[in-house]
Amino acid sequence: MLVLTEGVVPYLTETDVTGLAGDLRREEKIRYWITDYFSPQAIRSGDKLRAKFMRNAPFQFKPADWFGFFGALGWRPAEVRFVWEEGERLKRPIPLPLRVKLLLALAGLFGSRGRQAGMKRFAAYMCLVPD
Repeated sequence: MLVLTEGVVPYLTETDVTGLAGDLRREEKIRYWITDYFSPQAIRSGDKLRAKFMRNAPFQFKPADWFGFFGALGWRPAEVRFVWEEGERLKRPIPLPLRVKLLLALAGLFGSRGRQAGMKRFAAYMCLVPD
């Protein structure tokens, strides 16, 4: 059985996510769990936007290490698909406002390769499996 919580987990508290992970882990029929991933940088950037436009729906789940958080609860990533990289692979770039595209282009010109790679890994969908 597959469980999909895309768009849910970021709005839960760490306590709630811990409980959900435990509940799903105890259910033997559940073999796959698909959920979101956001880098710490994406969360910081998104917090500013959410504070302005979505102040009634803040992200509450903000672990420093998403993979480590789920790993400690008995879940490991079987597959991770980063949104930006997947868009490039499918030749369907993320639709961004022109201002954001320009900022990203400038960051790409003046940023290190590591920073550029990190920018492409700001968000993902991950398929978790029980350990």
